[in-house]
Amino acid sequence: MAVNNATKYMEFGSRQDAYNQLLSRLEKDDGSVMLGIYGTPGIGKTTLVEQVSKKAMELQMFDQVAIINASQIVDARALRLKIGKCLGVEFQYGEENEALEVAQKWAYGAHILIILDDVQNKIPDLEDVGIPFGNNKWGNDTIDEDIRTAPGVDRRVKGCKIMITSETRDVCNINKCKGLFGIEKLEKDEAFELLSQVVGISTIDSLDDKDLARIVCDRCDGLPLDIAVLGNTLRDNSEDASWRATFGQMIFHGRVPLDVSFDALPKDAKLCLLVCSLFDGAGDTMIPIDFLFRTSMGLGLFEGLETVADARYKVESMVAILKSSLLLVEGTYNHVKMHSRVRDVAREVAIKDEEHAFHFEASESKWPRIKDIWGNINHENIVVKLLSLTFDTEDVFEFPDDVDFPNLHTLIVNFKNHSDKIKDDFFNAFVNLKHLMLSSTPVPPSSLGNLEANLRLLSISTCKVDDVSMITRMKNLEMLSFNRVDFSAPINLRNMEQLRILHFTNCNGVALPQHSISSLSNLEELIITDEFSILNEEAEECPIYSELSNLTRLTNLHIYYQLETASFPDEKIWKNLQRYTLSLGENFQNGELVSPSKSLKFCYGNLEGDGIISLVQRSQDLVLQGIFSGFEHCFRIENGKEFAELTWLKLVACYKVKYLGKILQWRLNKVALHSFSNLSVLDISLCTEIKYLFSTSIARGLQQLQELIIFDCGELEEIVWDQSEEECKEVITFPKLTSIDFFRMPNFRSFRSRSIITTVAEADQSLFDEMVKFPALKSVKIYDMSGVHSVFDGKVDFPSMKVLDIYDLENVREIWEIDSEGNFFGELEILKVKNCPQLETLIPSGMLQNLKDLREPIVENCDLLFPLLSEEDEEASSE
Repeated sequence: MAVNNATKYMEFGSRQDAYNQLLSRLEKDDGSVMLGIYGTPGIGKTTLVEQVSKKAMELQMFDQVAIINASQIVDARALRLKIGKCLGVEFQYGEENEALEVAQKWAYGAHILIILDDVQNKIPDLEDVGIPFGNNKWGNDTIDEDIRTAPGVDRRVKGCKIMITSETRDVCNINKCKGLFGIEKLEKDEAFELLSQVVGISTIDSLDDKDLARIVCDRCDGLPLDIAVLGNTLRDNSEDASWRATFGQMIFHGRVPLDVSFDALPKDAKLCLLVCSLFDGAGDTMIPIDFLFRTSMGLGLFEGLETVADARYKVESMVAILKSSLLLVEGTYNHVKMHSRVRDVAREVAIKDEEHAFHFEASESKWPRIKDIWGNINHENIVVKLLSLTFDTEDVFEFPDDVDFPNLHTLIVNFKNHSDKIKDDFFNAFVNLKHLMLSSTPVPPSSLGNLEANLRLLSISTCKVDDVSMITRMKNLEMLSFNRVDFSAPINLRNMEQLRILHFTNCNGVALPQHSISSLSNLEELIITDEFSILNEEAEECPIYSELSNLTRLTNLHIYYQLETASFPDEKIWKNLQRYTLSLGENFQNGELVSPSKSLKFCYGNLEGDGIISLVQRSQDLVLQGIFSGFEHCFRIENGKEFAELTWLKLVACYKVKYLGKILQWRLNKVALHSFSNLSVLDISLCTEIKYLFSTSIARGLQQLQELIIFDCGELEEIVWDQSEEECKEVITFPKLTSIDFFRMPNFRSFRSRSIITTVAEADQSLFDEMVKFPALKSVKIYDMSGVHSVFDGKVDFPSMKVLDIYDLENVREIWEIDSEGNFFGELEILKVKNCPQLETLIPSGMLQNLKDLREPIVENCDLLFPLLSEEDEEASSE
């Protein structure tokens, strides 16, 4: 389903009933409930539950939502780990305590919604997973002794609410769903309306034969996915001939709509889509961009490109085309998703592709003989260039004698069940192989060495590798990738001088001899995501920086490394990096890693030296924690280009920072300001000396800011600081800001005080006034801010606000000024006010008639707030 059309899609009558009923069940049902949504692939089940969960979160029905693709979940632990990852569980106490760690997420009365998407069979026992449901032990027992005895704590564990999606009603029944919702195909008028939205109404109106659009739409059979993808292919195409050709392919050549969209892709993008179909997974499985990159390299897709960096950009450009075509959708960090229906069609195309000659084979009991793969066809006439083999068996494997693949250049092998061994001659049938990917495979046999002459790319995932020397002897390898591999001895890479790419992801025990990395003179990309060590001959740890300084071709670096001192070496290597993901001092936590291109987490050091300052100012994703010094120089805007690429910024416990963006007064009109112009998320905590965030000249450029989160910044007084009287008179608009969370800031008075010209006493200033506009702001949460006396002045306009939470404002007298009126908060749905002992008025009477969507306000511990309206308001209301 097209993401951009998801909201409109939910307005269709065939979807609105299910949407409203699901929301109602989630809101009204007490305790545990499991709801089942079923329908054919491409019908829009995932879109439906995503929109329902989004609305439920807006209405604060849940504290967290975890969405898991359950298509390949086979046991309780697999589901437990996926849910735990979504909920931020760190799993620190061994496998036997994992369920307890998951269950503790429901402690303190937390409300969590679990969505299991694309369920194929009976889901594992929820008690084994760690989910409190029904009468299982997590639902009845107190989870933790400390929680049970904590004073003032709601000791009840709230039952979990679960939504599952599946292709069939039977799967929902075997999982004992209490509510069943069948999703039908779109009605004809709805289907055509959706097509019109995607294609463009003006395009359809421009057709000479307007019936063509309805005829093409009917061939999509009411499936939203097919309509969206095919419509995107025909977008802005008002030539009747193109629509007739599309109809002809579907009628006379038996093509499905997705086939037609595939054919319209550029050649490289089409091949990238076929590569996506290789990824072993069912349903909307997350596909790592790195998988596409490695496999595309194996297929020779990047011939003619000189550098690895260029190849990376090529993959990203192809992925962008596929996402804009709606054949892929955005996934989690550095991943994309492919709908199961798109994958199935793509695999059919891949098998028929003569140029690249893909073939897929799966077996549950034995290696397939050639006749099992191609039936009665003479296999000697079959050219296979890429072979993907998946096996679910515990047998010992060997190829039959007649197997030979002389033209095969890429082999992907995945064992779903580990075996003790495979035959030593396993790889003898693939002597000309150039690219090998082994996943969940037993210990590689000695015949792997027979591939040394021709093999260029080797990827090993979730395997046991006792003797890595068999691999490190392969001098011709250009790419070597390990994922989820445990090493028991140091890995000597000194003989692998042709390596251009080296990856260790999610690996334990990575130890490299000193001068091992520095000897790789051709290395362009180095990725080591977990702790590792550089060891000298005495097995003592050595610094990484001297190893990196010799790598003159290195342009992509991803490492996690503990800093040995508070300083950062000023190596020239930092300036040459085009891509980096560097966690120095402490690794990235859940939610901190956003950008796959330029990410930096720097902890417990100094912002000193051109190297580190260059990295900080060029980053897209930046976390600074416990920085001692150097802020004033690093965050001073000199040329207006500093922080121009920054999209996500988090500051934690940087006690010396006093501001974020400031340009010297005499340079205000001499530079074009681009600093912070792409910033979308700003998260600041425990920065105890910061006074303000941005000068007005910087703030006016924050056109992309979407989230603003600040807590425990005791000296912060305002967000925007005016440097001149002229600036004070300027209205600043934050057009995309959707949420503001302010916590524990006792000195905070106003978002923008305009102190240079204002004559308003501090006690009379409002937190928000008419000089700052927030047209898209939906949620404001203000907690424990004793300096605030009034939240909104009488002229503010928040046309999109839906949620307003005000807690622990001990000196606030009013939320809105008493003379506030108009439709400025017409979208407000939720109002929660707690622990505001001086609050005298909740809602001025002039506003009440316009708050048509407001649910019953939740008000607690506001001693002066009785009755709901002030006496003046009551009189005005009666009149």
